Amino acid sequence: MGTAVIDATGCRPEAVGETIDSHPEIVRAIHTAHRQAGAECLLTATFHLAAQIGGSSWRNSNWYQQIRQSIECAQAAGSSQIVLAFGPIGELPDSPADWLDALPPTDALLFETLTMREHLENALQLIATDRPTWISASFRKRDDGRIETWDGLSPAQVAQMATASGVAAIGTNCGFEIDAPAMCEIVRQYREQTDRPILARLNAGSPSWTEGGWWYPLSPQGFAKAVLQLREAGADSVGGCCGVTAQHLTIARKWAT
Repeated sequence: MGTAVIDATGCRPEAVGETIDSHPEIVRAIHTAHRQAGAECLLTATFHLAAQIGGSSWRNSNWYQQIRQSIECAQAAGSSQIVLAFGPIGELPDSPADWLDALPPTDALLFETLTMREHLENALQLIATDRPTWISASFRKRDDGRIETWDGLSPAQVAQMATASGVAAIGTNCGFEIDAPAMCEIVRQYREQTDRPILARLNAGSPSWTEGGWWYPLSPQGFAKAVLQLREAGADSVGGCCGVTAQHLTIARKWAT
């Protein structure tokens, strides 16, 4: 959602959260385009609100207003499945049980782009009882070819920790220098360690910053090919992350079916 908002408005990356909160019509239009392209599951535009979960910050009524607004934007697109999605959580809420009980209803709860052990451990302490909880880790590919989180967890270790904690599904998204072959390797390591559904959401390539904003090199056809590769590697559900547009989804959906 973040890169789609940047493309639609020209805002700077640091202003994405503010733009999402102040222009729900833009979020609705993006969700609608993705739904029309064939997306079966929509993630709420709430990634940035993870920064306001720690301690008692979540008790701010405006925070809940933003959550509800984001859910309504996804609902307006007519999606059959809506997932309440948050980015990495650096600090747990003062009462995890109360926080979970207070969340508006959705089909699932997702904690994504978990780049550190701390992020993963915090997410695993926030497993909901009223809906499935999914986690999605982000990895980097080192110069020596190893794939790990920023503080050294392998995909296999992430899968082991998540499975033991009882999450409903385990995913991977975004990452640094993570192309289709690298994400396929992550999926294979996950599959060796878990029987849970695996979610894979690839970027449209590694971006470069230009005067016109972030440029992502992976074409819709290249993305569609990657989707097929990820399915063959063992991913149960495949989608897009940064730089993936409705055009990417349209071609991927056509090829997948």
